[in-house]
Amino acid sequence: MASVILPQPMREQGQRIAVADRDLGDQFEGLAPHPAEFFGIAVIMLMYAIAMFDGYAMVDVVNIVGPVMFIIIIGFAAVRLTRLNIHAIWTPVFWYRVAMVVYMGIGSSMTSFYNADTRDLINAFFAFSPNELLKFNMVNATFHLCFITVSWLVIRIYRSSRNPLSLKQVAIDTCRIPLKAVGLVFLTVGVTFNYLVVYPAALGILKITIPNALVQFGQFAYIGYFLLTYWGLANKKYSWVVAIMALAAIDSIAGIFQLTKAMALFPVMMIPIAFLYHKSTLRRILITLAFIAPYYAFVSSVVEEARSRVLRDSGDANRAIFSDTIVVMGDIFKGKNGNADAPEYQLAWARLNYVNAGTLAINFYDQGLEGHSLRDIFIVWIPRAIYPDKPIITDIGRDFTVMANGNYDSSTSPSMPAEGYWNFGWLGVALFAALLSTVLTLWSIYSTIVFDRDAWHLLLVVLLGMRVGTRIDGFLVVDVVGPLSAVLAIHVACTLANRFLPKIPALQRRFVA
Repeated sequence: MASVILPQPMREQGQRIAVADRDLGDQFEGLAPHPAEFFGIAVIMLMYAIAMFDGYAMVDVVNIVGPVMFIIIIGFAAVRLTRLNIHAIWTPVFWYRVAMVVYMGIGSSMTSFYNADTRDLINAFFAFSPNELLKFNMVNATFHLCFITVSWLVIRIYRSSRNPLSLKQVAIDTCRIPLKAVGLVFLTVGVTFNYLVVYPAALGILKITIPNALVQFGQFAYIGYFLLTYWGLANKKYSWVVAIMALAAIDSIAGIFQLTKAMALFPVMMIPIAFLYHKSTLRRILITLAFIAPYYAFVSSVVEEARSRVLRDSGDANRAIFSDTIVVMGDIFKGKNGNADAPEYQLAWARLNYVNAGTLAINFYDQGLEGHSLRDIFIVWIPRAIYPDKPIITDIGRDFTVMANGNYDSSTSPSMPAEGYWNFGWLGVALFAALLSTVLTLWSIYSTIVFDRDAWHLLLVVLLGMRVGTRIDGFLVVDVVGPLSAVLAIHVACTLANRFLPKIPALQRRFVA
């Protein structure tokens, strides 16, 4: 059969598409864990196993060395992702690793360095022994090894030539309006809702309770911060970058006054993320970490202290308004404790520690008190309008706290690795890791395609993926399975909305002034 000779423009277009698909495939390959990560975690697990079978002879040393190695190995794996996949900083598998470093690495390693008051505060929930801490660390290492194994398999299957779902068939279209316009739309919607509804309600000007679903509209501003900062850097419009940084700072301060860490951290995080996305270098990564880590510690410390002060003064830390927190935070910055006899808690570091709750969950299973946190997995997506008697899914945290100390007015998570053990022992650790890994890896592939195709209208789905990736400190059904229905609805709605927009010529899709 005679070969078909394509016209020159068509041949060039076909070559560009082939190169683009190959580059995207390389980025998927970059999402896969490196053999060194497998080897490093296996070495840690071997060290833990030797300490266990050797009668816990070196348990104190291993409980420090192990988490430090855990931090280094997973930390380098996260940095490697950003070097091989330019979109990695937006992927859930990247933020999962960040969360594992923070909670299961730093949180566990700091256990030996707390002051006496902080140690008493942690032990008040459950006084764990060094041997129980070692088992908790082993559970975390096993969980991560299972996670990266499943992630490697998912990426291999997705990239397989036998996979019927090719890149061209994924329902992710290029956004039909320019980057700057999309950023302005997200920013306008988010800022308008925050300044007209969220902040007036926090100030007490609006005497209403805003449903959590509506509060999410304010987070549109975060996407606007990223897009416009990225656009400004790409087009050297630095006055725009400065203006966006100022707006983000105002939003962050407002989040602190509302005693909400997420609303305080996410606005300012969008700026360094945009810098890294514009040009990911080791220097920029280190500068970003040097900014985010101290700022996180600062926000955590201020919010926790303010909550405890407001709780002590008004009886309800969750209902504090600006007028309450301004007074409290003013005292904090002046160095006034408000109670000279108050314990010196290291709250910022204590919030990273899940050892007490995690070891308790492990002990529950070993004593025959298995967890049932998967009980609502088949009904979590059913709307309450259809199922009026639907159980309150988040009550699993209350149930765990009641088992711990009988307090029904508090909710506690043992962390997802320990939750898996609490349900089914070591099999549960592997099962929970496999389910989480499958969701986060596929979501990371989705996020990579979104950015590769300039599908800016789907950034809310990407942002939710980042948040889910950090929820290693939550519950599997509540924080991973539950949000998937909303994510699917958002994807469909945004995709349909984009298809009704007038199409912008291809040359104007990127960096339109």
